[in-house]
Amino acid sequence: MHSKYLILGSSHAALEAATAIRFHDVDSAVTLLTRDARLPYSPTILPYVVSGRSQPDNVVLRNEAWFRDNAVAFVPGVTVVAVDPAQSCLRLDSGETWTYER
Repeated sequence: MHSKYLILGSSHAALEAATAIRFHDVDSAVTLLTRDARLPYSPTILPYVVSGRSQPDNVVLRNEAWFRDNAVAFVPGVTVVAVDPAQSCLRLDSGETWTYER
């Protein structure tokens, strides 16, 4: 697989990186790989959900529509086991490899 921009993780920083990339480059492939099985969420809101002071929907940072509307490929449930920056590639625990430019 290949993506011009490859982002690892789904934290606030990763999501802001995707937003900034789209601001400067609206056409190139942007992919976000994350080991999380679900959409990006805010762990700081989880105690409020558990205590009943907030709804579970409030923890989601970006929904599926955001990824679709911003043409960001969201790949959940994958684990990166090796990164080779000299070759601009990485390997997942499944054996799948990704190449990237940035």
